[in-house]
Amino acid sequence: MITDLIVATSLVLTGGFLLGWLLSPAWRARIEAPKHQFQDAVREFDESGGSRAAGGRTP
Repeated sequence: MITDLIVATSLVLTGGFLLGWLLSPAWRARIEAPKHQFQDAVREFDESGGSRAAGGRTP
């Protein structure tokens, strides 16, 4: 009984999240922002030559 409730609740929440993601471009951008920030940081690191700021070894 409790297992069915947990599964049903998970499915409802997943469906709601997916529906919101599909229908709201603003919410989609907010959800995906950390991914884009990380990719920008990696790109900046690569473009700077990949040197470490804390005095670590450089390649």
